[in-house]
Amino acid sequence: MFQKTLIIGLGLIGGSFARALKQTDLSKKIFACDSDLETIDYAKNSGVIDEGFSDLDFLSDELSSFDFIVVATPLAAYDEIFFELKNVNALVIDLGSIKNLDVENLPKNFVPCHPIAGSENAGFEHSDADLFSGKKFVICKENSRVAEVVKKIGAIPEFLEAKKHDEIYALVSHLPQFLSFLTAEFSPKKITNEFFKTAFRLDNSDPEIWSDIFEMNEENLEKFYEKFFDNLERNINGPRNKCGVTSSKREMTSSEHGVTSSKREVTSSEHGVTSSKLEVASSEREMTSWECWVKDLRCLLLTNPTLLTNFTLLNNPALSTNFTLLTDPELSTNSALSTCHPALVAGSIDQDFLTQNFAQIFFRVLVAKSLLEIPEIKKFQNYAGSGFRDFTSIVSVLNYDVEKLENLFAQNHKKILKFFNSLQ
Repeated sequence: MFQKTLIIGLGLIGGSFARALKQTDLSKKIFACDSDLETIDYAKNSGVIDEGFSDLDFLSDELSSFDFIVVATPLAAYDEIFFELKNVNALVIDLGSIKNLDVENLPKNFVPCHPIAGSENAGFEHSDADLFSGKKFVICKENSRVAEVVKKIGAIPEFLEAKKHDEIYALVSHLPQFLSFLTAEFSPKKITNEFFKTAFRLDNSDPEIWSDIFEMNEENLEKFYEKFFDNLERNINGPRNKCGVTSSKREMTSSEHGVTSSKREVTSSEHGVTSSKLEVASSEREMTSWECWVKDLRCLLLTNPTLLTNFTLLNNPALSTNFTLLTDPELSTNSALSTCHPALVAGSIDQDFLTQNFAQIFFRVLVAKSLLEIPEIKKFQNYAGSGFRDFTSIVSVLNYDVEKLENLFAQNHKKILKFFNSLQ
């Protein structure tokens, strides 16, 4: 398909793209440019590239000979790189996370792209030819050749206007990563359980790469962060959501989502955490505040059907000894719940670890829940990648034995409040 390809940047994404081109024989020759000579040597010795250079200056006389150029560097390097590429006739794509670029000297055949794939691990050593397989690959300018390349490496072309791309991914990609960095100091340490490793994996992403993304998409990120923080404040003070919960004196009407009809009166505790007094129709007991949190979240997921495929809330035999089902006929018969989060399939939640780190874990549950309650999630969730799915998978903890969780919450609520206050 191509005679001679140049990959600029051999990190996780650029390296994986080079491997994918090699694996599918899409280019006869693959050259690369990366500032790290050890990476160049590694790529050559691995047979991924034919030749490599540490600076574009070494290729200035050869740039016109390439028919495909891929820019896979941090966004901060774009100005310098595109200055060098301004006169090339090759098809040029980039693989960055921001698409509404404020960059001069973009070549005439430039097509902005963004593969919705990645890892918390950086560097060529973690690159994988199959990284893009089955993943969305956003293309922000119609181009049949780019779409063909995307399909041949196993990805799924998705066409989006650049400004809309940046708005969508501010919510479903950039904000989850920002919140991971923001709350990482409160995360559990020395995680060995596979579920929690996955749920907290974004904490280990490279902050240097992400700082450029946050800065360049600041307006969209700030808009959604404000909505998130309003939700977090409400969640810290007690469960509330679309299923009929309003302000300090609330009526929850029966609905198609299986929420029981009730009236709530909320009083403030000395610690600032609201307590609930519930009169539940046709019930022999009061619903606990913990059960209301679980009902809130389940109702939220039922009103966002796509989210159901990302969580194991019920119906997972591997977890049957660790999870207790709150009776909810509509949830228990929902076929979408049979699709399990892979981290939960691989191994169940470590009860001892949950008990020892409950404050840190539950604070992250509230953070993820507050993200899921942003109204635009319903519109944008189909564009989300594995980072969003893994970050929000922590809410599955709410399926654990309700009484045990409520006891743990009572023991840890002061610490949870301390985490929240430090964010403020």
